Parts: sequence; structure tokens; C-alpha cells
Amino acid sequence: MKYLLDSVYTGLPSTCSTSYLMMKIVDYITDAEPDSYFYVLFPERYEDDEVETSWVLNNRPNVQLVIIPTEIRNRMYEHMTFPADIQDLFHPLGRCWDVDAILTSRMMQLTMYRTNLTRDVSYGKGTFQCIIGLDEMPFFKFRDTVAWGSRLGLQTAASYLQADGIVVNNLWSKDEIKKETRDYLSFGKQKQLLDLIQECVPVPLVRLDLMDRRPEPSKDFNIVFCGRITSTRNFAGVVDVFRSNYSFANGTADYKVRYILSTNSRSTGSQDIEDKDFIEVQMNDRVAFHKLLKEEANVVINLSTVEDFSLSTYEPLLFGVPVIVSHHKWSGFLGEDYPFRAESPLEAYAMAKKFTQDYEGMYAKFKKWEETTWASIVNSSVPTTAEAVLSCVQEHIAKSDYYVESRGIGGKYLDIVNGVTEDEVDVYQLSGAVVKPNLKAWRGVPVSKRPSLYSMKMLLRLKGYKDTEKLGIMRRDSDE
Repeated sequence: MKYLLDSVYTGLPSTCSTSYLMMKIVDYITDAEPDSYFYVLFPERYEDDEVETSWVLNNRPNVQLVIIPTEIRNRMYEHMTFPADIQDLFHPLGRCWDVDAILTSRMMQLTMYRTNLTRDVSYGKGTFQCIIGLDEMPFFKFRDTVAWGSRLGLQTAASYLQADGIVVNNLWSKDEIKKETRDYLSFGKQKQLLDLIQECVPVPLVRLDLMDRRPEPSKDFNIVFCGRITSTRNFAGVVDVFRSNYSFANGTADYKVRYILSTNSRSTGSQDIEDKDFIEVQMNDRVAFHKLLKEEANVVINLSTVEDFSLSTYEPLLFGVPVIVSHHKWSGFLGEDYPFRAESPLEAYAMAKKFTQDYEGMYAKFKKWEETTWASIVNSSVPTTAEAVLSCVQEHIAKSDYYVESRGIGGKYLDIVNGVTEDEVDVYQLSGAVVKPNLKAWRGVPVSKRPSLYSMKMLLRLKGYKDTEKLGIMRRDSDE
């Protein structure tokens, strides 16, 4: 199996949450299906950056970088564009024509992916290859993280319907999508749309490492904010909490309160935070961040107004650090009775102050929640993103293989494949007996007129051939 991964990068690949999640998916699928190979679309501007390229490759012999030109604009622009360089990946001379499944966060361009894939016969949505949207920023009006247009929700719904699956990294968006799409989709189309959507968590949910986080007398009491410094993360609200604790007595003489910002973001979301000299700013990578959580953090504050699944909340919890969160839908994954959910920065300040006064009592609430509510959530088998992606691809491939095999589809391709006796074959060379494309004018050839190399690949797969790391080269065991 071959996959193409298309991240809409929010920054450096090594610090982009979407890119990070994509590589977690690579590792999971590789463990589950060792004969898997991956093309990773990679921004040209980082092609010579050894740190960034090494982060993606990271001793993964089944991963190839596919360099494509990118413009440094913004995430909305990336979602709305489908560069010609991507179109050219799938024609028979392209670098990725043999891909079986596409996983993209370029959500508004699912239709363009569908249009540019190889077609042979009308199957499903018109192509045999599987397309999955990894939606981490749904373009619907219930989200306040995107610039809104009057028809953007309808465009998003139409794009979703071109996919074989939509994976959403939270447990709260599907109900909102259902409410909104009632306004512009028929009941049948809405059901079709909702059936495509699977809500997931990006990492497996596990029990938390509870430990005695109580600081020793005369030691610092460390209140931490972690993540991007943006308006939707409500960093201004967190600063207000910090400032309140800093400016007024915190109710105890045992500790000196220390305020830490752990981030890799250099933007403050175009907001005026005013003086924050009393905050210790740490530009941490993941290793340093985890060290901070394990050795120093006593409580974390995340008053974000909107999140998908918040790793900035989950990772501190894994280290046994209580997190004060905002009372928004995104924090629902913690359960209704999570004890540290605040309606406002003022209430968050009161909780932070209470931690400095009675850490043992507050931590006892945290421990009780972990042993009851959180334990039941962990045992509920919420699917991870990687599990959902692999399941969707396996289901699609099984259906398409059955469709081809049961109908005896293939024509001349089937005759050629039935005559193959070698253990290793070049699909493109085999297709030469059927069609010889005009190399100079290839980009002008309509999709429907291009040789369907992927159909031949499917037929070879049904005969026991498997992919290799080389483009279009398939191999089978000699005893098959």
C-alpha cells in the first residue's frame, strides 16, 4: 500500500501539529502493515534544512519526501489552493501515480484531488484510490477560527462529500455540523455526509501518571501556559490570571509564585498583551516541554476559546499536572464532572489561587476524577486518528478489490496481468503494450484519456503483488 500525505503546514514541519500527527499516522500504519510506503509532500522552502527533513525521515526507510513549491501566505490560502505541481503528481509520468490512499488536510480541495486521480470505470465516486480528509480546522460558521463567507459551509460540505472518509480530531464537531447542514442539504445528502465523518483523538487515551505534585515549602509554585500565543488560545485571558496572581496576595507565604510560558510560537496573535515582564518565556521543543511538565509544573492554565483535541491540555495531564480549562465544547473530552473548568479568567484566577492555598485538597479532586471519570473514558475505546485512517483505507481497498474481481473488470489490462510470470514487474512497462503516451503534450491530455495504470496495479495486487519503495514496481513472493 502507498499513501500520500498532504499537510497544510502552520510553520516548520517539526513544530506543526498537523505534520506531527501525520508522522504519528505513518508510524502506526507501518507497525500495523509493514509493507506500507509513504509519499510526504514537503515545502520547497525547507528542502535544504537538514533538521526539518531529518525530522520527517527520522530513520523511516518507507518514507519519501516529495518537494513541492509553496508560497508563504496563510493557512486559509493553503486550504483554498491546489497547485499544478500537485495535479502533476498523479498522471502516468508523475511521481506519485501509484498511490493507493491520499490523506490531506487541504480540505477545500478534496474535489480537485478526486478530479485529478486516474479513472477507468465509474466506481463509487469515480476513482479507485481512497481520499481521506484530515480536518483540523472545519470551515463552518460555528468555528471562529476562520474568515467566514456566506457560502463557505456549503463549499465545505460539498468537498466532504467527495471524500471516502473525513477524520475530525475532536469529539464535539459532528453535532455542530449536523445542526448547520440542515439549512442547505437534503436529508439524504446530510446522512451521506455525516456517515463519512469520524470523530477521533490524535493519540491513544491512557490513564494518567498521578504523582505528588505538591511543591516543597520555600520552593517556587509554577503556573504554566503552554502552546501557541494566539487570540483563539486566549493568551490575553491567561495573562490576566497571571497578572492577578502576581499583583495580589496569593494567600500563602509558603511559595513564591512563578509564571511560565512554554511555547514555540513567536506571534501574540496581533493582540496587545501589555507588560508581561513578570512571565518567564521558554521557547521549548517537545523534549524541554516534557521536562518542564515532569519536574517543575504544578498547574497548567488553558483558557482557549476553541480547540480540536487539545494536546496542550492532554500532555500536561499525562504527567499528572492538573489543567485549568475554559468551559467550552472542546474540553468535553474530559467529561462533564472535570473539576477545574472555568467560566472566566476571574474564576480561573480563583482556582489558581486555591491551588497555592490547598494543593493537597485540589489534587485530591484531580485524583478522584482520574480514577473514576477518566478511567471510564479511557475504557470506552475512543478511536485514534491513525486507527480511523487505516480502517477507512482498508475498508475502501477491500470494497474496490471486490468490485473489480467480482465484475471481471480489466479488459486488455487483465489479459496482460494474467500473462505475467515474473516475481517483480514494472507496471508502467506493462502498460506500454496498451498505450504509449505523448510525453511532450501529456499535461494537455484529459484525465479520462490517460492510461489507467492504477487499474493494472489493482489487478496485480489481486494476484498477490505488493508495492515496493520504487515508483510502479511491484513484487510478490516466489511461492505465490
